[in-house]
Formats: sequence, structure tokens, C-alpha cells
Amino acid sequence: MAGAQAPVVPMRHQLMITTPLAAVKSSQPTTRILDANVYVRPDRGGLMFGGYECDPKPYDRDTLASDFRIEDIELDMSVLRRLADSVKDQFPIFQEHLDLQVHRGGLPTMTIDGELIVGQAPSVRGLYVIGGCNVGGFSVSPVLGQLLSELICTGVTSHDISRMSPSRFPKDLSEQDLQEGCRERYANYYTFRVGQVPERSAVAASS
Repeated sequence: MAGAQAPVVPMRHQLMITTPLAAVKSSQPTTRILDANVYVRPDRGGLMFGGYECDPKPYDRDTLASDFRIEDIELDMSVLRRLADSVKDQFPIFQEHLDLQVHRGGLPTMTIDGELIVGQAPSVRGLYVIGGCNVGGFSVSPVLGQLLSELICTGVTSHDISRMSPSRFPKDLSEQDLQEGCRERYANYYTFRVGQVPERSAVAASS
């Protein structure tokens, strides 16, 4: 509405939570299997399982209905089944049939470099942006909110957030490059490194 654009791509992310399991305790840690791009942790008495698909599904806000809600995301259980199959050696419980109490999805916004977007929009004076969470917004939102409030009120922040500046992106970044970069960022979520071009996934490379 203000004429500013944030170069991000909303990407579908899915997770499931099993019904309560006797062996699961709330004190058990979160486990991440990096080469499989999945995570598992206790939740609601069962196991939460989620992961990052190698051929992610982006959403284009311009094609969504005006009354679109997160609950309208098209879910695909086969994605989670494939990811669960890939870690059966580490988690033998996924060899069994597990009843679910939750299967849901969200639309985290991805950036091409894996950094969030925090700061003043380059094209609109007085408009500040915080976004591009790259699936990590919930965990960092308290401190980023504090830093953004410092920037708005005083013009400086107690920690350097220049790498998150909204003006850091190339002005000639094409929509195609943005889409491809964000897809690769998501597909290589646990192995991506800032400043390093990730290897193209087999699925993406064949498309």
C-alpha cells in the first residue's frame, strides 16, 4: 500500500504431531537430522515431526483470494511420509503406524540469503520492515522487536543489524532469481550457509 516491496517468497511448511506415546517425555530434546532436513521433538505427549521438502511449494500472494487464511493452505501428507521414511533408522518408531492429532502448515517467508529483513524500507521514509523470518521468526521475534523499537525511537541499535537491512538486496533482482533463490534456501535449510551458493537439489535440477 505504501509502494515498498520486500523481496521474500512465502513457502509452505508442514508438520505433524502424533497422539500421545508412552515413551515420549516432555524433557526429551529437539533432534535435528541435518542431512535429511527434518526435526523431531516432544509435543502434547506425542512427537512433533516436520521437515523441509526438496521441491518446496511457494505461494504467490497475488493469486490468493482476498479472504485467504492459513487454514486454506493445501496440505500434502505424502511429503511428511517421505521425510519420515528417510529417518526410520534414527527413529524406528516411524516404521509403525502412528495416529495423528495435528497436521498443519504455515507460510514462512524466505529470503535469498537466509537473513531476516529488519530496518527502514529504502523507498519510503518512516516505514520500517520486520520480516523474512526463514522459518525462525518465532524464536527471534522478541529481540528483533526490541532492536527495531530502538531504531525507530533513537536511530541506532544496541546490536549491529546492518546485515538485515532491507536495502541490501540487488536492485535488479528478478522475480525468477528471487523465486529460485528462496526455493533453494528452503530446500537446503539445515545445510545452507550465508554467502555460499547451495547445491541444487535433484528435484529442482530436473525441473
